[in-house]
Amino acid sequence: MGAGRIKGLAWAAALCWLLAILGLLVASLRGIINDNSYFLRLYQNMDIEAQIGISPQDCARAMGAMVGYMEGRRESIQLTVTEYGQEVQMFNQQEIDHMVDVRALYQGFRLLGNIGLVFLALLLVFLWCRWPWLVGCIRRGWWIALGIFGVLLLLLGTYALVDFNDFWTRFHHVFFTNDLWLMDYATCRMIRICPLELFSGLIGRFTLLGLGGMGAVSLVVVLSKNRKYRREKRKA
Repeated sequence: MGAGRIKGLAWAAALCWLLAILGLLVASLRGIINDNSYFLRLYQNMDIEAQIGISPQDCARAMGAMVGYMEGRRESIQLTVTEYGQEVQMFNQQEIDHMVDVRALYQGFRLLGNIGLVFLALLLVFLWCRWPWLVGCIRRGWWIALGIFGVLLLLLGTYALVDFNDFWTRFHHVFFTNDLWLMDYATCRMIRICPLELFSGLIGRFTLLGLGGMGAVSLVVVLSKNRKYRREKRKA
């Protein structure tokens, strides 16, 4: 097979690997946000009730309602909580309407993630096939995809560090066509149960899981090369 065709196949494999990486990231995110015990522990450690008048248990239930709604397990995010000793409806209409958009976006990414996991499984299987040219293309494609992902992550990370407010605003303008995401802390409890500590904790766990998954794939890719080397050595 010609060098040009091999190079083209490697880049095609890289595109498939990028979709597989997306699958790993979405699976990591789902694993984190569906762990309601994590949110409960976080709210307890923050002493959230002293800050906003809602118990850690109710805050965790509210977060669970939002996640359940995004996953399609609930028809509404609304629930009753106790705030400073009085029963209230947790979310206002703006928050409910915004979550309709969030749910559509989340389920779109979830679909892409599921497709990515299928590609991941297929690529890992083909890594162990008996066609050396195909294995080589898939291995090379992985490192190309990892490089592309690294560059994108570096660029976005630098942008967020330099001007997070502009990054956050542009993110919402890209994915949302209205201004429902612009919420008032005084009237929107959704903001109050999503403090900086929550986001930083989620990002930390997400980073560890995502990098762990990519590290595991990299190990499989390396092992597939070593397997080929051992097989060729035995033939020699």
